[in-house]
Amino acid sequence: PDDFARFAKLGVVASMQPYHKADDGRYAEKAIGKDRLDGSYAYRRLVDAGALVVFGSDWPVVTMDPFAGIDSAVNARTLAGDVWLPSHSLTLAEAMYAYTAAPPKAIHRETSLGTIEVGKLADFVILRDDPFTVPAEKLGEIKAWRTIVGGKVVYTEK
Repeated sequence: PDDFARFAKLGVVASMQPYHKADDGRYAEKAIGKDRLDGSYAYRRLVDAGALVVFGSDWPVVTMDPFAGIDSAVNARTLAGDVWLPSHSLTLAEAMYAYTAAPPKAIHRETSLGTIEVGKLADFVILRDDPFTVPAEKLGEIKAWRTIVGGKVVYTEK
């Protein structure tokens, strides 16, 4: 925990997989002890310290579905349905940023990736539901309706 501020100061990228919190929350406290949880799954502390937090899936170890990870990062639910370490949670906007605009910053490609703007690559998804209007407990159920890569439709939900 003493090093969270150093992430921002040194420009260290905190590459994290939030779905692990949902999985590990069933047994982590017993495995590593309560005292070590303050520095574990600490998305909130890292973001508050000004660190660049980047989310991914760690697939094939866990699902590659980003909304399963967003659900975990925002709602703090374990796979058993318990709320675990809610003080470490992010807002929906912060979790979406960690999956979309933050990764290009980590690889110094933010001028061509990460947001929908003129001049950037046309890689994006159209979601079946708006994550900012669905009930928070439904975040993990959001799915892509259509996926566009390089300006071409590569997936449409059947």
